[in-house]
Amino acid sequence: MKTTYHLIIFALVFSAACLNAQNGVQKSLGVSWGLSNIQRQDLIFSPMIHRDWSPVNTVIDYHRTGKAEQHLMAKFAYYRASIVEPYEYLSFYNGNETTVPQQFTVLDLNYDLGFPLVKNDRLQLLMGGRSANRLLPSGYSFGNLQSFGYYFSFGLDLWSRLQFHLGNRNRLSATLALPLLAYNARSSYLWHTDPYLMWNYSHNGLKAFGNYLTHGELQSWGKARGIDLDLQYLHTVNDRWDLGLRYLYSYRYNSDPNRFGQLENGIYFSGLYKF
Repeated sequence: MKTTYHLIIFALVFSAACLNAQNGVQKSLGVSWGLSNIQRQDLIFSPMIHRDWSPVNTVIDYHRTGKAEQHLMAKFAYYRASIVEPYEYLSFYNGNETTVPQQFTVLDLNYDLGFPLVKNDRLQLLMGGRSANRLLPSGYSFGNLQSFGYYFSFGLDLWSRLQFHLGNRNRLSATLALPLLAYNARSSYLWHTDPYLMWNYSHNGLKAFGNYLTHGELQSWGKARGIDLDLQYLHTVNDRWDLGLRYLYSYRYNSDPNRFGQLENGIYFSGLYKF
């Protein structure tokens, strides 16, 4: 399976390199900002479902369209979720302290490569693949006890986009991505196990990150599942600028070493600069 994964990644990179020689390409750079909601349950740390709304959500997109569609996407979100109101507790070291919520960071770095199956003046259907890279660090705080959690995923998704032109100035698009396989690294089941302490003994964040990654495994739909949906409306203001609205939906599930579920959806304002 690892050989197949490497061959697919090589094919995507080789295709992208060949496409750089195309003439008459269209490029655009977009920024989206909005309000997003998260619901997360990670049985490694807690049986509770943590929920939060957050305005700290930004998406940056780069599109390059020629004979094929290339899309780079970076998405950042930050949440502070708590199942109870803050309360004071007695700390052995610092006296009275106030509880803090759990902290979830979501960072997606994706590269999409798609080729048109259907293309006319009103409709375009693209199919291809996505290099999906997701970093989900988290901080769990239960009074005096604080634990760092992580879920790092580097995978390959099946990718598709459907786009409708509504007249000359308006268009709708729907993008869907389904995971095929991924290299996933998650927190150990009992938090501060001997291996975890060994990975962090140097107090070097970069070295610890590398140690986390080396203890991951290649997984498919048996252990890791998900779906990503991107719905977008854009209105052409002039030859350079588009403005619009966007809805993003993402679901992640993983069963090893224990169940993890995350549902995230948000509404964004979008701006697109064409060059």
